[in-house]
Amino acid sequence: MSTIAPSPASQTDVSDSTAEKRLRTRARRRAMFCPGAGWALVGYRGRGAMVLASFIVGWASLVWMLWTLSPASVWAAGATMLATVVLWSIEALDVGWCVVRAAGENWLGRRFAITTFVVIVMVLEVPLVILSRCGSIAVGDERMAPTLDAGERLIYHRSVAGRDLHEGAVVLYRVSSESKVGTTGALSIARILAAPGDKLAVGRDHFIVNGEVSRYRAIPAPKAPLKIPARPESLTVPDDSYFVALDSSSADIDGQQIGWVRRSDIISTRLFHFGDRGVMRPVK
Repeated sequence: MSTIAPSPASQTDVSDSTAEKRLRTRARRRAMFCPGAGWALVGYRGRGAMVLASFIVGWASLVWMLWTLSPASVWAAGATMLATVVLWSIEALDVGWCVVRAAGENWLGRRFAITTFVVIVMVLEVPLVILSRCGSIAVGDERMAPTLDAGERLIYHRSVAGRDLHEGAVVLYRVSSESKVGTTGALSIARILAAPGDKLAVGRDHFIVNGEVSRYRAIPAPKAPLKIPARPESLTVPDDSYFVALDSSSADIDGQQIGWVRRSDIISTRLFHFGDRGVMRPVK
């Protein structure tokens, strides 16, 4: 019984098809680990460089956002990361059906291992930045109710923005040895009632800031941590210090009053709910 041997042309077609499938499989794998490496392998060097560049820009904007946590950085990080994810996804899909070109000599193909290592290092740096710039704290009591509940978990950003240090802002600070309220070195939360240079006085049972009656009660001295004069006299808030108070009218210290908090003791002006009240919703 005789058999007909396949023609050399058909053998070449089969081998070419198998080689192309292997090449596409390698391209998909490379695209998973290194943005742009998949397109570079199948001959699209320009597209590969574009995806890698978008990844670098997206990573930089993400680190900038984590470092500053400003509205501008959040928008920039969101836009660039979205563009990066879209391009990266398109690459992973396109290497499966695009026309394979001659790869030629390109740095992304020759330096795939090094580039992948750098990409992995960049990705691993993100959680390190998060740990260095962000923290969490559990509210231990009801002294800031109804703004905060006892046992509630908060996320805070380790930054103090000057524009956030104003009357009404909630701040996280470290209790100094000069404070008459709290344990030295402990973290505490309060609301700024008066900023440096503001005029502080007591009228009836409430604090008066720059002539405006606040909602915070004032218990007469000597029980209160600070002696605030009665109106029409006033006390000027010292430079680099803030007068803070507690939100709860049933606080366990006199008159909701904490006293002076130095600028250097303030750890964060950006606190976020992380629980039933919402996830990453700003504390106001």
